[in-house]
Amino acid sequence: MSTAVNTKIILLFRTPTGEPGDELAVALRDEAARVQALLPDGLTSRAGTGLAPADVREALAALGDGGRSDFGAAGYQGLLWVAGPAGTMDELTEAVRDVGGRLGDLIDTGLSAAVAGTEEIFLAGDGPLAGMYAIRRRPGDSWEHFHDFWRLEHTKLSMYIPGFRYRQLHAVAYASQRAAACAGVGVNDIDGVVEYFFDDIRYQVEMTQLENFPQIYADEKNFIDHDRSTFTYVDLRI
Repeated sequence: MSTAVNTKIILLFRTPTGEPGDELAVALRDEAARVQALLPDGLTSRAGTGLAPADVREALAALGDGGRSDFGAAGYQGLLWVAGPAGTMDELTEAVRDVGGRLGDLIDTGLSAAVAGTEEIFLAGDGPLAGMYAIRRRPGDSWEHFHDFWRLEHTKLSMYIPGFRYRQLHAVAYASQRAAACAGVGVNDIDGVVEYFFDDIRYQVEMTQLENFPQIYADEKNFIDHDRSTFTYVDLRI
């Protein structure tokens, strides 16, 4: 299957309270604009805030958990990403320098994360809302198996979700370590991020009610450690 490929860094922020808040939204919007001004032409920055878990759970109440409890879990409370063509990791990393320091007490820098690597766009499209699933591989699983299974096998199921706008960020360990150190956040061991975009939370209900959703979820257990992975709904309209 053919894909478009980007270089990307995603910064995922935890707050001391576990809630996003208006002050964080304003700070992230301003930070994304500041970072964008530093980036060369063709490179982009975007920010968002996590949806409040209580709001998500209420929206999905008719569905229940759809067989998984991480939809509606606390997740992260903020996000900032920078992206560009292949070969731009140095520019992206420099652009996020000291983001954590500038956000200050609004975030818990020790629990916030950087994920840097190669983004593969399987189903193009964007949206005001995103599902961001920061995933880690199973204990004892090799880096090669994790990335190959996710890219080549699991995608055979997820590619056929109606209306899906789907990307995979495959982390490169040294790039994540460098980005975390540069940005001033403490977590750098996330193996990848599932990214998909949609227009309304009802889409999540519809997706989880698909006949093959239980198969998709079960297949994740072949390469994802669910206990060490974190799902977040993100509002990108800030």
